[in-house]
Amino acid sequence: MEYMGIGLKSARRVAAPAFTLIEMLVVVAIIAILASLLMPALRTALAMGRLTKCLSQQHQLGIGIRMYSEDYSGWYPLGGACGCWRVQILPYVAPALPAWNGRWGNIPPSYQEWVDYSHADWPKVTAVDSIFTCPSVPEQIKQSSIWSSGIGYNMMNMGYIPNDPYGRRYKRVDQVTSPGDTIVIGDTWDDITLGLWTTIHLYEPGQAMGLESVGDRHMNGINVAYCDGHAKWHDRYYLLANPQLYKITKP
Repeated sequence: MEYMGIGLKSARRVAAPAFTLIEMLVVVAIIAILASLLMPALRTALAMGRLTKCLSQQHQLGIGIRMYSEDYSGWYPLGGACGCWRVQILPYVAPALPAWNGRWGNIPPSYQEWVDYSHADWPKVTAVDSIFTCPSVPEQIKQSSIWSSGIGYNMMNMGYIPNDPYGRRYKRVDQVTSPGDTIVIGDTWDDITLGLWTTIHLYEPGQAMGLESVGDRHMNGINVAYCDGHAKWHDRYYLLANPQLYKITKP
């Protein structure tokens, strides 16, 4: 009888109540509200992470440019021929892939020699593409050209090609009056409709077809590196108001 009593008690055990449809909808609504509150903060954190990574890359590139100029009797790299300054500083940012260094001594070669050798070494640039590519550059920009990496050289002021008839020739360290206030590289413009060159080179305000040509890729601004090697983020309106930062001589 005792056994049967236990069995009867078990049979009469009441099942736990289940969630109702209303309760489930309330839970889903709460989760949706929390997600909507957290997503902007998450996007901001991710954007800040990419900004910081790009800033670190530009600092390394800025140091590489400075080291190059020290080894080449004060000459800065040249920014023309689709941004081949990257080939020139390879030994300083990727020592395992030597290129350019020591090939011509202290003076840059003729334009054609420079283009031929630079393009021949371009696969080495793509092999270490990560340091030359901004982590926030749009995929459309990267796909537009093998030379569009999102980080460009201030070539109109720092040097475009050897013997350029418009005076955009290679520059020396002693020509830059304030290295800590002169931009050498930075994030390029992301408007591909304005032409390929605005996605390859860095232009000062008004220099690219008279347009503003200052991007806002990183939280309404861009990263830049200066001739002394340090890198910094600037709001685009700050750069628009201070075009002298791109000039090698100050007013």
